Amino acid sequence: MKTLMMAILALLIFPIDAWSTPLTEQALEKVIHQLLQDTFASQGEMDIHIGNIASLGALQGTDATIEARFLQTPRSRGPLLVSLEMTSGGRRVAQRTVTVRLQIWQDVLVASRGIKRHAALDARALQTQRLDIRSLSDRAYTDPKEVLGLRVKKPLRPGEVLLARSLERVPVVHRGEVVSIQVQVGGISVTAVGVAQADGAVG
Repeated sequence: MKTLMMAILALLIFPIDAWSTPLTEQALEKVIHQLLQDTFASQGEMDIHIGNIASLGALQGTDATIEARFLQTPRSRGPLLVSLEMTSGGRRVAQRTVTVRLQIWQDVLVASRGIKRHAALDARALQTQRLDIRSLSDRAYTDPKEVLGLRVKKPLRPGEVLLARSLERVPVVHRGEVVSIQVQVGGISVTAVGVAQADGAVG
């Protein structure tokens, strides 16, 4: 689910050398596939499902091109809207909007067993499962090193995906505990004793 904000600028232009080249559905699908590959391939294995493509007719002239671009910033979930435009002599001669359903498959971390609320994660609590990350409601993890030592905010069922919003750092200070507070400004240091008003983690 990385760096999607700039994807709206993605634009592919395909020059056509023939004077009059009929555009088949397969040819248009190839243009769309290339746009998606260039934008999402680094995120994982893709399954692409393209809606019906109405014909753009035939490309006329040696300077005819097909342009493929996103109509809006691609969302992490839901269908994608792709615009196909035929231009010739610097003038747009045809345009179609196509709906694309995209799945991106990754091996993500899930709970290998039931995990109680506020339990710290260790390697025995983790396993991987291949899932479509665009079907998930938040960022998932793929590397155990990212989550080891964190704790869960809520109970997790066996097989439940470890999402970013369900994990947190383990507190080193708990609400109500007496703590030492130190403030340093330049060469002056002041230390006082206080009571923690909430749980707190390092960082």
